[in-house]
Amino acid sequence: TLKFENVALLGDVKNNTITFQLSTSKDDSIKMLAIGVALKSLNQTFDLKLNPEMVLNAQKWKIDPANDVSFSKEGLIANTLIVSNGSQLIEINSTSKTPAAPVELTFKHFDLANISKLLENRKELIKGEMNGTVVLEKKNNVAAFSSDLVITDFVFQSAPIGTIKLKANNSSDHNTYNAVLDIEGSGNNLTASGSYNTADKAHALNFLLDIKNLGLATVEPFTFGQVTRMSGNIDGKLTVKGSVAAPDIDGNIHFKECALSPKFVDSYLKISDAEMAFHSNKLLLHDFTMIDSLGNKASVDGNINIKDLKDIQLDLRVKSDNFLALNTTKQDNPEYFGTIFLDSDIKIKGSMNSPDVKVKAKLNKGSVITYVKPESQIGKAENKGIVEFADSIYTDKDIMTRQNDSANTITMMKGIDLDADLTFDKSVRLKMLVDETSGDSLFIVGGGNLNFILDKSGKTTLTGKYKINDGGYHLSISDVVKRDFRIEPGSSVSWSGDVLDPLVDIKAIYTIKTSPLELVQNDLGSMDELEQNKYRNLLTFLVYLKMSGFISAPDISFDIQLAPKDKGAVGGSVNAKLEELRGDETQLNKQVFALLTLRRFISDNPLDNGGGGGGLSSASRTSASKVLTQQLSTLSQKYIKAVDLDLGVNSFEDYSTGQEEGRTQLQIGLSKQLFSDKVTIRVGGNVELEGEKAKQNNASDVAGNISIDYKLTQDGRYKLKGFRQNQYENPIEGEITKTGVGVVYVRNYNHLKELFKKPKAPVRGKTK
Repeated sequence: TLKFENVALLGDVKNNTITFQLSTSKDDSIKMLAIGVALKSLNQTFDLKLNPEMVLNAQKWKIDPANDVSFSKEGLIANTLIVSNGSQLIEINSTSKTPAAPVELTFKHFDLANISKLLENRKELIKGEMNGTVVLEKKNNVAAFSSDLVITDFVFQSAPIGTIKLKANNSSDHNTYNAVLDIEGSGNNLTASGSYNTADKAHALNFLLDIKNLGLATVEPFTFGQVTRMSGNIDGKLTVKGSVAAPDIDGNIHFKECALSPKFVDSYLKISDAEMAFHSNKLLLHDFTMIDSLGNKASVDGNINIKDLKDIQLDLRVKSDNFLALNTTKQDNPEYFGTIFLDSDIKIKGSMNSPDVKVKAKLNKGSVITYVKPESQIGKAENKGIVEFADSIYTDKDIMTRQNDSANTITMMKGIDLDADLTFDKSVRLKMLVDETSGDSLFIVGGGNLNFILDKSGKTTLTGKYKINDGGYHLSISDVVKRDFRIEPGSSVSWSGDVLDPLVDIKAIYTIKTSPLELVQNDLGSMDELEQNKYRNLLTFLVYLKMSGFISAPDISFDIQLAPKDKGAVGGSVNAKLEELRGDETQLNKQVFALLTLRRFISDNPLDNGGGGGGLSSASRTSASKVLTQQLSTLSQKYIKAVDLDLGVNSFEDYSTGQEEGRTQLQIGLSKQLFSDKVTIRVGGNVELEGEKAKQNNASDVAGNISIDYKLTQDGRYKLKGFRQNQYENPIEGEITKTGVGVVYVRNYNHLKELFKKPKAPVRGKTK
């Protein structure tokens, strides 16, 4: 992409003379190009002179003050137009003082990077030193040219190519362009020679390409990132005759110990010893074998008819055995990525514009595919029976919601007739990041047989059943509540035509250990405290999410059950309460919400603390906690002057062991300001002081998270923030440590419009 920044054109017109100066610059201090021109009209002749000072690629060049170029209807006369910088020189001169005389352009030690940097403005696309001449002339009133150029140490996108020699002309016949191109060096040795005739379209081409050796590393930059890690060499001879639209190519290309990595699969492929043959307008492939990084093979047989480049015909067969067909990450392709080991038998026939493709493929053990659902397909649900979790802070993160059907469309390439039979090994793992913003994700492990059809109109059909042996759904509510559901074996997804509307039969389970006291407390009546304490013991509950029907309008319901081992707990009274709860969907969904968000049941009156829950003992501990917190804070302020220390105590009763046990947590927050309060460092965590958990303390409990703030402005309105925190994301990402840097803007305001106004400077001597 050509890009010129900060372009300026200044000039004036007077006395039949136009003077102007053109310049471009990166900023006010660095000029990339600057050239001054004076153009004078003398009757039917125009005279042009350049300013002796010129800037090219931020370097000063000199122009011979005697330079002069005149042109008219008869032609052009160039005199002493010499541009130089050190040993670099460009000279333009007419061979005589007559307008019809040839004009000779001479290059000496000219660095091509001057042009590349000027046009690209960011990097050197090409480099190399050019020497030679180009002669422009008229023969029989027809433009003609001849060139003899040499570019030494030519480099394209940082890849060395070698020395290039180019001789070309149309001096003998203006309709016939003759050329000889030699490339030698950096492991390359090839020659292309021949002619192109513009008058004879049927036999325009007559070239011979003799490749003694060509390194694929030389070819890689010309793929512009679509193919990487190219290595090895090719050789061969090709003759190219006929027309441009239908060239007649004959010869062979031989691959020797080659390797490459196509971007769309990112699998490292080797081609040890293979050949492509060109004959009778066809590219012939016989057992053209590619080997993946694990030694598995894929072979291609058949031909590609290139008689008509506008309508290339295919007759190919691709077979593979446990071939690593995909090996990408999210960085390679943010929409879908993963690993695919593939057995395949693929037949491709017909025109390249409208191919007929038949596929038989099996995804083998070790395949893992992740699909990131686009935001346009994260929909709003209008389905009966769905529990909606309302978020008053982040209104854009709806739970279990769905958009209208118009957003859920598949765009496929038209013109292809595809029939694919796909088999999944029972260990293949499929993952979907349902909502990248919230972190909701799904993974399933299972197997099945699917048939996918795509016709030439773009219509798609998918049939078959995928049986789920294992899986899970990670539910995230506003980045605060994160819960993992396990999909029960025997669940399935079936297609009967519509790719986007499968029939689902999925049962997912969330397991939690909690006390049933709040669930049954209204039934306890006057039961004494000792009996009530039995309901404080932790039991294992299973929260079921059931989805059935078509995915476009699924039936979604919830259930809560006790784990089989706990169904007889407390004489079966808890299990009986759950049976009663199933008769009231509203109350059931309320308890589901409580278990998912609070990890506990809630009573009919959530402000009730559970009656006899701890009594005087609990109240005393709570009071002591407040007193101790105040004393610790006072001591830290009195004796610890170098840092700010925030201390707190949280004391409560724990019934997880089946009996009452006191637990006390010390909450520590430590901050330090440095460099005249410009830098603030904070660390924090919890330490167990009492109870069984106190035996499990470690250093990470004291300083689990850390953040550093740097004031960019004196008032602290702009800050640079860096942080590190340990956090569980989802089944796809797992437990990760997050680190990051960001810019923080702090502003106090009473009305929204104040955000868009410049803050007023404080008035000295006044407070507000």
